[in-house]
This record gives sequence, structure tokens and C-alpha cells, in this order.
Amino acid sequence: MTTTQINPEKLALLDQITLDNGSHKNFEEGHCAMEVVSWLADEGFTDGPVCASVVLRRYVIELNDRWGTEKRQSLKPYLIRMIGTGSDGKDEIRAQIAMRALLEDLLAPWFRLAGMTAEAEETAALVDAPRDVQVEAIRRWREAAWAVRQERFDSLRELYKAAILAKFKEKGVDA
Repeated sequence: MTTTQINPEKLALLDQITLDNGSHKNFEEGHCAMEVVSWLADEGFTDGPVCASVVLRRYVIELNDRWGTEKRQSLKPYLIRMIGTGSDGKDEIRAQIAMRALLEDLLAPWFRLAGMTAEAEETAALVDAPRDVQVEAIRRWREAAWAVRQERFDSLRELYKAAILAKFKEKGVDA
């Protein structure tokens, strides 16, 4: 395992830096969370610093690019902690934790909310399943969720159409 040092001069400037979304050509043009990690670790300018875990990197890039400017700044304290995780051998357990959170904390409640009870119940059975089985189930659920979405969209469209036609008929207008 390699130990990566944080540049203390750069660390002192971290609070003055604004994290930007997207990737950039150089530090002066802008800097996303992972570009700041590479900068702090003196790895040059990249959004794929070797000093940071691949699993954490993917997650932070998603947060960085989805969050607004103000919320994005809350990533700063975690960037420092990411330095040195790139070669710590813990990415498999990180991926397992992320998958468990996805299945139990995100997908199951969402499925229940959407009325997809069978899928919600199936998530619990897949928490400890092999990754390829989990990924296949997620793909299948995605297709099922899109089908439910389309059915509901079609139903709403028909309801609106009927309501509009009723208004026209009420006013004596032939639509």
C-alpha cells in the first residue's frame, strides 16, 4: 500500500476554493471535487486521481455533478479523507456497502411508493447475492419501472383527454 501525502500549502487554500461541476482542462478553468483531490495530493490535474478509491471516486463525481453549487461545497471535508484510499484494498467492501444501501435504503422504499410490491420484496433477497445477479435484477427492475411509468402516463393522458373533451362538450364545442 502506497501512502499519499496531502500538500499542506494547498490544504490551507481548500476553504477558498469553489468546487465546480463537470471536468475541466486546467485548474484555472475550474475544478470538480476529484480534480481538487488530485491537486491536494500533487498528482497533477485529473478527475481520476490514483490516490482515491475508484468506488468513492464514482460516487463523488455523481454527487459533484448532480448537486448545485452550494451543496457541492459540502463535499470538501470528504475530499481530504479520500486521499490514500486508492490502494487500501477496500473497494470491494465499499461496493458491497453501496449496493446494500441501493437495495435496502433506496430501491425498496421507492418500489413500495410506486406500488411495485413484488420488486420491493425481491430487493431483500438480493442483498447478499453475487454482483452479476444484483445487476441483472436492477436492469430487470428498471424495465419494469419504465413500463409502470408508461402505463401511468398513458392513463393520465387519457384522463386529461377525457376532461378536455368534456369541457368542450359542456360548452357546445365539437372537438
